[in-house]
Amino acid sequence: MNEKTMQTKKESAPTAAADSQPVFAPEVDVAETTEALILTANLPGVDASSLTVETANGVLSIEATAALVDPEGAQSVRREFALGRFRRSFELGEQVEAGAVTAKLSHGVLRLVLPKRAEVKPRRVAVEA
Repeated sequence: MNEKTMQTKKESAPTAAADSQPVFAPEVDVAETTEALILTANLPGVDASSLTVETANGVLSIEATAALVDPEGAQSVRREFALGRFRRSFELGEQVEAGAVTAKLSHGVLRLVLPKRAEVKPRRVAVEA
């Protein structure tokens, strides 16, 4: 993957949002195949209903909220987990087909498949004899 292909738009340490929930930049791994870029983001405590993934103007944005819920009938006596909001954006290169991005969330791990545009995929040229 070329560094210009997909650059982090905004990197920052956890900050506090207006409602005082911390905002984290989720950890992300990016892999590349001949057909697509595959982005895997760690979003512990997030379910699909609190997750938003958008592409607009060449930018991929991930936003989510995680919350700890006490088991029914229980009351928290100690909390060491710092959950809150996740937010991260990436500039997509010209090679990504933004309208065909797919997303799957499973056990707090988000997997995005960003297909490459046909023009940038390698193709075999037939040689005539």
